Amino acid sequence: MNKQELGPIARAVAKPGLREAYEVERVCREYEESPEYRIGCELLDGLTQELGISAEQAAALLSGSTRPESMEVLSRRAAATLAELERAGSLGRPAGEYLQESAFQKLLCELPAAAAVRVFEAERMAREAGKQAGTDAEQAVLEKIRARRSLPAPLRNATPVSAEEDFANMPSEEFERFKQRYFSR
Repeated sequence: MNKQELGPIARAVAKPGLREAYEVERVCREYEESPEYRIGCELLDGLTQELGISAEQAAALLSGSTRPESMEVLSRRAAATLAELERAGSLGRPAGEYLQESAFQKLLCELPAAAAVRVFEAERMAREAGKQAGTDAEQAVLEKIRARRSLPAPLRNATPVSAEEDFANMPSEEFERFKQRYFSR
């Protein structure tokens, strides 16, 4: 079949320029509907939101041509997590105060941001409880000393008392009561 025998629509489609444009459009549509394309877009969107980087930087990160510095990624990820925790009301104080503490910064290098907040708060509460327990212990010792000083002092020397009955120095009424108790068993 040559072009003369084709109808007007077939001749228009058979033109090289129009046919190529149609093929390009079809291939693009198929590509954009493919699972690979959709997954790639989701990955790029996730990286841009999670790391706070541009789509070009995320694409470069995925392709392996460039990598952002690890501290930059950690900082952005931690900042995003802290901001999210602050919005949710899960932080005991503003996020900026956490970031000013060097102990918290060290924890961020070792743990994810949410875990670092929990560990930092637990350590801070333990320190405060230890300080409070230390002052409470000192106060308890001082109170015991004061209580001992306020006890009446014995008039005689503290001579040890024997558990055995002293019949020689016992008054007779007391001796009679002892006999009653001892022999009534």
